[in-house]
Amino acid sequence: MKIDKIWVYTAATLAALFWGFSFVWFKQAFLVYRPITIVFLLLVIASVLLNIYIKIAGKKQSITRKDLKLFMLLAFFEFYNYPEL
Repeated sequence: MKIDKIWVYTAATLAALFWGFSFVWFKQAFLVYRPITIVFLLLVIASVLLNIYIKIAGKKQSITRKDLKLFMLLAFFEFYNYPEL
């Protein structure tokens, strides 16, 4: 039980740390790359890491046809999260 608490606190701390650094990383990345390139690279990196996790953990889950419409809507509005675009 105690190890679970340590794991949760460690994961939350790392998430907050990476979230804070992401603003600095974006500022530096915008000096070199166009915003659309950054968004594309973020999505590619996230897809690769998620696929690696799915293969290791064995937690594959299929998308239902009903949810596919919601994913398309989510993909359309993804770029509106970045005000610099």
